[in-house]
Amino acid sequence: MTTTSDSRQLISSFLAARQKPDGDAAGLLHSDFTFESPLMRFEGATKYLQSHRSFQNLVKGTTMISELYGPNEATLLYDLETATPAGVQRTAEHFRITDGKVASIILLFDSAPWRPIFEHLGRG
Repeated sequence: MTTTSDSRQLISSFLAARQKPDGDAAGLLHSDFTFESPLMRFEGATKYLQSHRSFQNLVKGTTMISELYGPNEATLLYDLETATPAGVQRTAEHFRITDGKVASIILLFDSAPWRPIFEHLGRG
């Protein structure tokens, strides 16, 4: 079982690692890792991390609003400032932790501003 303190440490380490092109974020993801958002779903670390790192080119910054940690989970609420017509996006990210690793991420945000951008990029 993961404690609240363990959850906080894992998520902090994961967030730092996924921001770096050479970070070992994959080593902090469970072998059965899944990601789900209003626009996409990934199974496995590789595709998720590739997509996340590509998306970071559009991010200007984040402003954390709230961090909630519990045994085997964490939920972050933040404003994501983007260099797109979507502008600032209020975002919630829920992490499920299994065996001391991030097993899943559910990302919640209003996808309406993003749909035209994805359609323009041919990903719609």
